Amino acid sequence: MTGMIQTKRGLWFWAAAAIFLLWNLLGCVSWFVDVFMLDAVMDQYSPEQQELFKERPDWIIPVYGVAVFGAVLATVLLILRKALAIPVYWVSLIAIVIQFVFVLFVMDAIGKLGFIQAAAFPFMIFALGGVQLWFAYIAKGKGWIG
Repeated sequence: MTGMIQTKRGLWFWAAAAIFLLWNLLGCVSWFVDVFMLDAVMDQYSPEQQELFKERPDWIIPVYGVAVFGAVLATVLLILRKALAIPVYWVSLIAIVIQFVFVLFVMDAIGKLGFIQAAAFPFMIFALGGVQLWFAYIAKGKGWIG
C-alpha cells in the first residue's frame, strides 16, 4: 500500500460486485450447457434455433468462453482491488460483440427468429457487460482499485 491511498468501499460496492459475479457465473453455466448440449435440451428449441445452433462455426464456442470466463475473472480482480479488471472487462466485452454480431447479422439470427427473440437477450448481455466496465472505471477513479 506504499504510495496508494485506499478508499473504503461501501456496501453498495460489495452488492454490485456480488451481483456481477453471480450474473457472470450464470454465463459460465450457460456456456457449459451450450458446449455439452444434450439432445433433450436441443429438442426444446424451435427448428429455427436448432438450425442456428448447428450452423454456427466452431470458433464461436471459445469466443463465448472468453466472454463469460473473462467477465468472471474481471469481477474477481475487481473484488481483489486490481486495476487489471478494466482491460479484462474490455476483452470480455469485445468477445461479446464479436459473438453477437456474427450470430445476429452474419448468421442472420434476426431474420430467422425475429428481432425480439434473437436480439433482446444479447443486447441485455452487452449492456450489463458495459455496466460492469463502467463500474470498474468508477472504482478506479475513486481509488477502490489500483
